[in-house]
Amino acid sequence: MFGKRKWQIGMGAVVGLLVVPLLIAMGYDQSGAKGDGTSGRDAESYADDYGVTVEEARRRLDLQVEAGKLGASLAANESATFGGLWIEHTPEYVVKAAFTEDGDATLQRYKKSKALAGVIESVAVDTTLNNLIAAQGSAKTSVSRTSVAAEYGVSVADNAVNVFTLDKEALKDALDKKGKELPAKARIKEVSALSAPTHGTQIHGGEHLSTCTAGFSVKNSNGTQGITTAGHCRNNQSRGGTALTFKQEWHGGSYDLQWHTGPASQTVRNLVYDGSGHRYIYSGRHWNDQAAGDYVCKYGKVTGADCGEIETKYYQMPGYVGNKWVLVRNVPGDNSDLSEQGDSGGPFFDGNVGVGIMSHEVDNTKAIYMAFNFIENVGLSLDTD
Repeated sequence: MFGKRKWQIGMGAVVGLLVVPLLIAMGYDQSGAKGDGTSGRDAESYADDYGVTVEEARRRLDLQVEAGKLGASLAANESATFGGLWIEHTPEYVVKAAFTEDGDATLQRYKKSKALAGVIESVAVDTTLNNLIAAQGSAKTSVSRTSVAAEYGVSVADNAVNVFTLDKEALKDALDKKGKELPAKARIKEVSALSAPTHGTQIHGGEHLSTCTAGFSVKNSNGTQGITTAGHCRNNQSRGGTALTFKQEWHGGSYDLQWHTGPASQTVRNLVYDGSGHRYIYSGRHWNDQAAGDYVCKYGKVTGADCGEIETKYYQMPGYVGNKWVLVRNVPGDNSDLSEQGDSGGPFFDGNVGVGIMSHEVDNTKAIYMAFNFIENVGLSLDTD
């Protein structure tokens, strides 16, 4: 799916192009201009993936923003009973919030739009989200005593912890030999591949760098402007044959980030290329406000542009202590390539909002990104000048 879609530009975008000849000459369009809400391109992609109208797609994409904020509030305030929040797109669109007790009563205490109230429902589970995260850590500790490689994801929809490995029986045998057991909520899932790094005039997100893809335009506290990419990429990056200047790198925990500045002759723009044109990015969405099932889009220089669903935002990889990596999967029924080496650092976005930058591929059909707020955590901010 990623890299295969041909974005369609509606008449509104065409009219916008006609009134901004300077931007036309520079290769930019006005799709996603400030104030137009969810990008029409994302809505068209969603409509195509799930067989709904573009209007319905827009409604759902707007709802997931509100749902994500509600999920963050529930996680912060109802940890004693909250089991997680996720979105299901088929056969009907529904937002589900899990609780160990009193789910309906808890949801009633939170202010919601009429639209969200009409699609949200509580689900009874036996384990809280905090305990699932604890079980994830315990599973990682047990497996680390063996020589078998594995990765870990919290599945809030299943109220379980997934332990991903290449050989299920080999992991079971290794745990038995070491006298180790997985937590009751953990289950081993055999996969064909584990994660692997995807590195392989105006500067903006989505540009092709020498070995990776540019993420978002940023600036530091001194106002110095630059561009992000993945931390595991080579530090000596160039764009169009012009060398960029490496500034800083954060690589480990829940971080996979570096940033560069360009020559004085090049201008940093608050845009990302999305496979067809350029869209403005006006803000970033915190990891707290993202939810399983969110429909997010991306661009990488190898696989191009497309969209998928968040499978879990509690993913762990070898070599990284953090478990806040976001795992994105293809829309059900689509097995096309999600990421390849060279896509690392590329932007993930929802309309005009940045949600993260590409970090790793998983068996091509899935991708892992670092959530946007980790860019802000290191003292960088989105450059909207």
